[in-house]
Amino acid sequence: FFQRFGLLLRSDEAGRLYPYSDYANTVVDVLLHSIKNLGLEVLCDQRVKKVRKNNGFEVSTDVSTFQSDILVFSTGSLAQERTNGYEILRDLGHTVTDLEPGLVPLKTKENLSSLKGIKVKCRARLLSRGKVMMEEDGEILFKERGLSGILSMNLSRRAQAGDVVSLDLFPQTDILPFLKNASEEKGPEEALLGMLPKMLAFEVLRRNPDRDMNGIHATLKDLRFHVEGKYGFDAAQITLGGVAIEEINPDFSSKKDGDLYVVGEVLDVDGECGGFNLHFAWMSGILAADAISERFEKNL
Repeated sequence: FFQRFGLLLRSDEAGRLYPYSDYANTVVDVLLHSIKNLGLEVLCDQRVKKVRKNNGFEVSTDVSTFQSDILVFSTGSLAQERTNGYEILRDLGHTVTDLEPGLVPLKTKENLSSLKGIKVKCRARLLSRGKVMMEEDGEILFKERGLSGILSMNLSRRAQAGDVVSLDLFPQTDILPFLKNASEEKGPEEALLGMLPKMLAFEVLRRNPDRDMNGIHATLKDLRFHVEGKYGFDAAQITLGGVAIEEINPDFSSKKDGDLYVVGEVLDVDGECGGFNLHFAWMSGILAADAISERFEKNL
């Protein structure tokens, strides 16, 4: 789809596609030039205030009013901008599920200022009342008062206040023999400094004041942080919740009004990090556009 419009792409080792320039603006520029070449007009600096059915759709903005036979809602979510798309769709009869930040850093009860900026590759488990709700390998980034990075953001889709995030800092390695040998030769402090970033090593030691090797090993395999909540929409990549998908047809037309199409993140659809949410936004738009084109071709 994008190559057809002149966007040069590259793929990484996981098969994810990126603009070859590594700049997101390149995607926007290609789309805008394609729209211009098709003779279409993009109207900016207008905020939609109201939509009502009136021999089609009457769309009122803070500048003017437009009339259309078919209307496509692709207003995005609260993670990008404070839009009123949800309110307008409610007024048109749609159900909007509860909205909350998604793919967002987690706030912890622990003050992690000494670990701020440290990144570690590890295995993270989300525990709720002792039960493992999610488990994933990847990277964690420590913030002053919380956990960020891809792992934390994926966990945030299910995390709630009161849950626990457990980090296994050596998921692929039986670290106990090395730890004991290094500790016997150098002492536990110097042993950990050869295994972890300095401030993280100190955090493990702080949790084990008696310097017991079994206790240190247990902490390395189960370093726990208590979830206090999530950061807000200003730090979120997506929004959890949206227009109920039970009210939307496979071609993304509304079951309540066949001339209304709803696509992208305004829908109650969310995915983990890795381009899945962008892919859904683009593909839902493409499928809706194909359905609309077929309708016009049939009416010619």
